[in-house]
Amino acid sequence: MTVLLAVGLLGAAFAAIAWAAEPLLRTPEDTDLLPEGPPGRDPVTEATASIGVLEQDLLEGAIAPEDFAGQRADISYEAAGALAAAEQREARLDAAIERRVAVLAGSAPVAAALAATPEQEAAGGSRGRVWLAGAITAIVVFVGALAALVVISNSGARQSPVAELALTDYRAVASSRASSAELILLHSGGLLRSDDAGRTWTDSAIPVDITAAAATADGFLVAGDGMVKTGPGGVVTIDTADAGMTAPMLALATDPVAPWRAIGIDRGGGMFASDDGGETWRRLPETAPSTTTAVAVMRDQGLFFVATLDQGLLAGDGSDGWAGANGFVSGALPTMRIHDISYDPDSGDTYEDPSGRRYRGALYVATDLGLFKSINAGGSWRALALTGDIAALDVAVGEPAAITVVDARGRVYRSLDGGVTWPESE
Repeated sequence: MTVLLAVGLLGAAFAAIAWAAEPLLRTPEDTDLLPEGPPGRDPVTEATASIGVLEQDLLEGAIAPEDFAGQRADISYEAAGALAAAEQREARLDAAIERRVAVLAGSAPVAAALAATPEQEAAGGSRGRVWLAGAITAIVVFVGALAALVVISNSGARQSPVAELALTDYRAVASSRASSAELILLHSGGLLRSDDAGRTWTDSAIPVDITAAAATADGFLVAGDGMVKTGPGGVVTIDTADAGMTAPMLALATDPVAPWRAIGIDRGGGMFASDDGGETWRRLPETAPSTTTAVAVMRDQGLFFVATLDQGLLAGDGSDGWAGANGFVSGALPTMRIHDISYDPDSGDTYEDPSGRRYRGALYVATDLGLFKSINAGGSWRALALTGDIAALDVAVGEPAAITVVDARGRVYRSLDGGVTWPESE
């Protein structure tokens, strides 16, 4: 495919150059001396006939004497101009014939005989400028196309997994606040840990059937049939019965700006918030769909984002219903099946909508059709280089800033440039 694209670009470039050079290939004296219209009567004959018609109209009273005088003057002026132009063309044609005859007879130096008249030199200069502008345009287009081809080729070539796992049903991946190289990965059989940015993984024994996880300020919050918090003090079990949570948990997330703030969604769609890293919880007024797969917090806009398997992405403040955040028209997500979502407030992206509302950072969603990014809170989306069915997604807050994804086949990818490239190693 790359070779075919390159051949197509080369063909387009040569066609553009040929189009630009075509005026130069025409002989100025050949084109300039051709008659400007079809053969017919000379200007004097045509003017005489037209004045005769006017005289007849004057005698019959069809036009006034003053109109007759004005129209006769106009006809005479046009005839004089046409006659002068014809005489100039005839003189130039005679001169060109004489020069060529002189060359054939050998009676004049070739250079002198073929020397262009001032008018022809001016016409040639104009054609030279057209040719130069066309050639420059063709070169710029060709170089730009080749640069795009190189970027596309390199991007595709650098989509290499850092690891390939032989597991099933990947549910979530999360990175530590201390270092993005420290990861946990949830799957149907338990939890895996990695300390080398996802290259190698080891089993981790957690005393609950895990369905959701999120990074806290000093560890991880994991939940399923129950909830535990891991950290420097080991594994601590959290009592969620007082808050009214219904196991298993469908989604967990922490505020990327304030990691002690957490949000959770249980099996019944109940939404719960914590202000102490998950140790205590309170219920929010809003409920989420039962098809929820993940949740994200955008605190500077006062928004929660809920990923679902049948409604795409939903946005709300946790108390007043939900609105779709799937984009519109050309900026719409191509699928409603979203497996995971992450918000990065420090991506460097900014956006101001027509109403003057400003957004900072970027949202990322993992779907069955690839990875997508939005810089205006889901108002529009664009596809990133990684395609396919992506099961889990994490956007690290710690250093180095990294995006880690796991696809449905267990391939682990990692990007350090906002999802532009996915190299096998950093």
